[in-house]
Parts: sequence; C-alpha cells; structure tokens
Amino acid sequence: MLRLRTSALVAGVAALLTLTGCSGDDSGSASTPPSTTKSSASASSAPAPAPVASSPASKAAPGSASTLVRVCGTKEADLTARDCKKPEKDVTTSAVSCSALLPKEATGTINVTLFRNGAQVYTANATRQSDMQPLFLNFSVGHLQMPGGTYACQFKAGARTWTGSTTFKGPAGQASQTMACDGATMYRAGTIAHCARGAATLTAPRSIGCSSLITDVLGKTVEVRVQTPSGPYRAAGKQTNGATIVQLAADAATLGGTISTGAYSCTFLVDGRQVSKVDFTVTG
Repeated sequence: MLRLRTSALVAGVAALLTLTGCSGDDSGSASTPPSTTKSSASASSAPAPAPVASSPASKAAPGSASTLVRVCGTKEADLTARDCKKPEKDVTTSAVSCSALLPKEATGTINVTLFRNGAQVYTANATRQSDMQPLFLNFSVGHLQMPGGTYACQFKAGARTWTGSTTFKGPAGQASQTMACDGATMYRAGTIAHCARGAATLTAPRSIGCSSLITDVLGKTVEVRVQTPSGPYRAAGKQTNGATIVQLAADAATLGGTISTGAYSCTFLVDGRQVSKVDFTVTG
C-alpha cells in the first residue's frame, strides 16, 4: 500500500478564544472567506449513505453548573462583540460558542474546555487581566453541521470552575457528513476544508477529494484509505482535538501520475477501526 504525501491529509477546525475588548488576545485560528473554484465534478445521483460507527454514550461534563456561562449556536453568537446574546437549545448549528463574565476574583490564566457528551472537544488558555473582561470561545466546522449531543463549556480559574451546557440537534454517529468530491472544489476557510457537496460520480476531476467530520478522536490516529483503480493509498495523523474534519485531496501526481477512470472509495478509520466509508466513480 502506498502512502499519500503528508500534505494530502489535513484535519482541521476553526477555534477562537478571546477576551472581549482586550488587546493581545489569546486566539486560535479564525475563519477566513473561502476561495472560489469552478467545479468539474458532476453528481449523477446522490451518494449512498456511509456506514457509521456509533458515538460514545452521553455523560456529564465536569464542573459546577453556572448561570454565568452561556452556550449558543450560530444564530445567537455575536462574533464581533464576542458574546452569546442568549443561550440556545435543540437547534442545528455549524459552530458552538460560549461566553462568560466570571467573578472579579477570577483573573490570570483561565482555561476553557469544550465538551460534547462529556468528552473533550477543544481546550485553550487565555489571560484575564481585568475582572471586567468577558471570555468567549467559538468552535466552528465550516459549512457542516455539528454532531448532535450535549455540549458544555467549562471555564476554570485555579481550583474553581463554571460550566454551562445545552443540547444541539445534528448528525448521529462518530463520523458524519462523509463525502467525495473534486478536491479542487472543497470549501476552505482557514484551517477548515471539506467537500461542499458530495457526488457519486466525478467527471474529469482535478483531484480526488474526501472529507468526514469525526468525533471522539482526541489523541487517536485518524486514517484515510483510498482505493483506486491503480491500487490503494493511505494517509494518517494523530489528532489534538476531540472533534475534527478530516479531508484528503489527492491530485494526479499523488496518485501515481494520473487520475484513472473507474471505481473509488474512501474509508475513514480511528485507531484502525472503520468509522465511515464513501464509494464513488470517476469518469472521463
């Protein structure tokens, strides 16, 4: 089995942690507008649903419940003001935001951790120098839907914690929204890249693209195996977030010099266990 070049496999999300109105914010990678590319892929029919592995059962996030923490989706998140205008519940969303105005004694290093069903999704630190500075965390998956479940944000200063939680609707299973597409047409924003639309048939694609949103992968190895008419290829990497978009875009050079017509598949695995698969066909 040949290995794809490392650059072919990217796992990414956009996360932003800030102190509202404060200079020198501690921040992750914020989203940027996607570039536009003319598509050469055509869908002759909707792709068959990908088999998925079940997601771990829900469990409570650590920390004491607090009304000081608000958790919301895209509708109530004000990214300019860095604030959840009001909490949201049981809606679909492409991003989870959390805001908190902690007590005045909570200054210095503040740790913020996002959980889904009790499992860590993302964590980061910010420095709070003033007792009037609110904290804001935004975790985005581009144009995809966040998986359904109970989401919680824990803000921690020293030994004290403040936790807010809510439930969001969304796809089930450890892997969701698994798609194949022309890799040149993927939605891209900052560290995020994924197929904007899945296709069962790709017509003269410039590259072979596959993507999937996978949860519960903190510290685990995510692998993509691509079966092509000319043989199998693979790429793998260890994950530093608990939920991530895994995408692969392999051009002709990566695939041995040409993108052959015929049957293809992309299989996504976590620590060697299959969590989803998509089959598709390439035509000339």
